[in-house]
Amino acid sequence: GSRGQGCPRSGWFTSARAAIALVRASSPGKNEKHTMNHRPSSFRARALRWPLALYCAVCALAMMVIGGADFTRLYVPSPYHRLQADALLQGQLHLADSIYQVGHDLAWHDGQVNQIWGLGVGLWLLPFEGLWRLLGQKWFPDRIALGIAFALLTWYAGTAAWRLAQRTKSPATGIAVVWFVTLCPALWTLNQGGRLIYEETSWYACVVSLGLLVRVACFGEHKDFFICAGLAGLSALVRPTHGIYGLLAISVCTALALARGWHWRALLAGNAVFVVGVGMLAFTNWSRFGSPTEFGHRLTVTPGIIVFMTRIDNPMKEASFSQAARELCGWLFLTRNVQAREPDAEAVPGQARFERWRDAYMTTFSPAWALMIIAALVGAAHWLRCESRAGLNPQRLFCRPGRALALSLLVWGSGSVLALAWFYLRFPNMSSRYLLDFAPGFTGLALFVWLPSVRKGGWLALLVLAGWLGGEILTSQVRPAPAALLTRDRLRAELPKSDGRPLADFGGAYSVTNSPEATRISYNGYGWVSGSGLAGNIVILALDQPEFIELVVEARETDAAHGVVRQDQYRAMIDAVVLPLQEVREVAKGVRAVRFQVPEKIRRRRANELLFLCFSEGFDAEDRESQRLLHSVRWR
Repeated sequence: GSRGQGCPRSGWFTSARAAIALVRASSPGKNEKHTMNHRPSSFRARALRWPLALYCAVCALAMMVIGGADFTRLYVPSPYHRLQADALLQGQLHLADSIYQVGHDLAWHDGQVNQIWGLGVGLWLLPFEGLWRLLGQKWFPDRIALGIAFALLTWYAGTAAWRLAQRTKSPATGIAVVWFVTLCPALWTLNQGGRLIYEETSWYACVVSLGLLVRVACFGEHKDFFICAGLAGLSALVRPTHGIYGLLAISVCTALALARGWHWRALLAGNAVFVVGVGMLAFTNWSRFGSPTEFGHRLTVTPGIIVFMTRIDNPMKEASFSQAARELCGWLFLTRNVQAREPDAEAVPGQARFERWRDAYMTTFSPAWALMIIAALVGAAHWLRCESRAGLNPQRLFCRPGRALALSLLVWGSGSVLALAWFYLRFPNMSSRYLLDFAPGFTGLALFVWLPSVRKGGWLALLVLAGWLGGEILTSQVRPAPAALLTRDRLRAELPKSDGRPLADFGGAYSVTNSPEATRISYNGYGWVSGSGLAGNIVILALDQPEFIELVVEARETDAAHGVVRQDQYRAMIDAVVLPLQEVREVAKGVRAVRFQVPEKIRRRRANELLFLCFSEGFDAEDRESQRLLHSVRWR
């Protein structure tokens, strides 16, 4: 290797390299005949390209077809990633600047509509849309872009695994790495899921993180380090929870490079690439949502339970560690049969008694994954104990391919799994697709267990591996039936439009007879029934230039089924800012006027805002189902 690559050189190594050079000089020239066994590795690498290219094409085509694509249906129903690419082409981050175009799960902040699923997929679609428009077309088929992404991951895994197989002198090792990446069950489950933006974003995030896994496992050259840095910086832009994979990947690769005596300039340049990616995430979050650490989830228009869990309170924080851990294990390893689940049954085995938004609608991981994780941790403890007895020599651990591979997989896999587990332990919202964030980390730990077996068992072990991964894919389930892909003539590529009354016509007040539903803005008036005036526990309202908020509301209605009626607690929020409660006064028997202050920074904007009202401290059945008569809401 050149200077700065490989392990530090010693005298015996220099002598050995000189001897090898002498042997090569006396070997047959390029005009002489070579047997197949004596052809240089570069020839074998070139010969591998065509089979690998065919394998990439087959994998990409299979991913597209199983995901519901055909020659005409190549567009996903959710338009937000393609709209994000279009916005980037126009030189802006936001999708629109009118509150009348806010839709389900979109965020409204400072006069702009934004999607909350990250910029990563939009950035991936950007060059395709740009080239497509140079050809006089618009809206590149996003399922083709997905297939290209999977083909690139497969090619990347195949070429890197070939070099790994050469270093470890074990072709089976390289094949196992390729299979674990391309046959990762989570990718195929997400691909046949709802086929909406939720599953599509998680799929792309897993692709990026599996690319990081390949780079951690096959690390060896300077280009590996810079590819790792680029993917690591991109990981959180695709999905924030996958940022832990990027952070650990750049850390592991930096440690390997330091142990191998790389020049500090290369390390600094690679880490600078990662820092630029993280800085870009922080800047775009600040620009789109008002804070570097805000990802838009507290600014969306969405159903009431999610509003409460993300903006008001999180009941799961009261769960003990054992209760939360039991539910998390149920989500991870015991939700294989989602089709047979009764509608009123608990979401997962071991579910905690605390309120949480739960959506168990697709397969996560089988119990076999749990056994493999346990085996990885036990095997790692035994291996590290043996290494410590022999003396923890950095050159021994980091410079020998087999040991460096094992240590990298162990640190990267276990670190990411522990971080994700801590994050999701009491996270207020939980869905099956969220838990598939664990797939790259579980795959790293599974490789730690399987690679020694593959090296010893050869083709038999590979056959068992292929059977197990194939079985995991074939037994995965999704409920309900996924949405159909769209043809070009039915393509949806625009935000909702309101043709109702403008906000200015309401004169700064809503009432039972002057209903917010007349604006036809998505979710405006959610939870407040027009005509009767009954309001649920969560109410969402669109306001123009609010100077204060004043409600005229009656006490919570009596519910004989729950006995004593609780007193309402009044809460309000605009743009993720909790509004101070100014006063509560009686205006008639059983009728209260509740007034909130609007902070100066919101008043100064003089813009349209979304108001989220809540009438309780908790969110159990009594609070969720409670009603009260809301006479009016005034803001100017």
